[in-house]
Amino acid sequence: ISRKVWGNPKPNSCTPIIYLIQQMSDRTKESWHLVTDSLKDPGLNLKVSISDAGTGLLSGIREAFPDAAQQTSVSHTSRDLGAEVRRFVDKTYSEVDELYRCEDVLSHPFHKRKKTIAEAQQKIESLRISAAVRIEDSDTLEILKGWIEEMADFSGYTHEETTELISWLLDEMAVIAEKYGEKSKLRKEIDRYRVRAASVLSFLTRLFGELREAAKEPGVPEIVFQLAYRKLSARKSPEIYRALQEKICRIAGGEYLYKIDEVLEKTLKSIKRASSLVENVNSRLRVYMDIKKILSDSFYSLLQSSAALL
Repeated sequence: ISRKVWGNPKPNSCTPIIYLIQQMSDRTKESWHLVTDSLKDPGLNLKVSISDAGTGLLSGIREAFPDAAQQTSVSHTSRDLGAEVRRFVDKTYSEVDELYRCEDVLSHPFHKRKKTIAEAQQKIESLRISAAVRIEDSDTLEILKGWIEEMADFSGYTHEETTELISWLLDEMAVIAEKYGEKSKLRKEIDRYRVRAASVLSFLTRLFGELREAAKEPGVPEIVFQLAYRKLSARKSPEIYRALQEKICRIAGGEYLYKIDEVLEKTLKSIKRASSLVENVNSRLRVYMDIKKILSDSFYSLLQSSAALL
């Protein structure tokens, strides 16, 4: 966000701020558009908007600032998918617990009720098969989710590579989800992530744009910064990492190596992927909400001004 009213940044610089923090009667597109559009007069020049994937919010901001890039918060999307994976895993644990309970019934002679023993015998064989399958599927889902989170970070891969890899990982998760019902909540969340993926990964477009600009200052080719970023994908492969390092030295010279890594690190820190600043303030707000029940508009304005000074 280029901030005019809350500070005086250098030309073309962007400062992260919270630009929407007030009570809303609803979350419709019209309401968000009205509120966001009203911020133009105080001097808001929105370049990038990071938020959750609320359709009304996204549409309202798009109408007010059609040229602003919209970044769906990586943490929100990962959390939503992770919640369904955890629910699947929890159900697996419940099934395993039921299997142990049935085995316990059969292994203790003090169980006198024939009906209880008969029920346990009937369940136990099917549970052994289904529990084994669910355990394997649970482990696979957690691994795939972890890989998706790695891909949605600064992984060292290009935008196209990351998009393709995440698509493949989601396909693999969908295969497992379909075993347990085509309309399962897990399957719906996988499809939702697929829809959001382009916006989730939009930070990579900004990253490579920043690296392109960074290449102009030290006077080294842009490819050098791309190779330096690629090293992040080779952290577990010393041979590939060393080869990339040597290639950078051949192109730019060894004396630039430290400077290139330094510029890359600063660039990575400047690219925001999640609405963590907002969530931090929200967590603090909830304390006051529990005490006061109702917060005035002036309180939100004061809080917004304070957050801008952080």
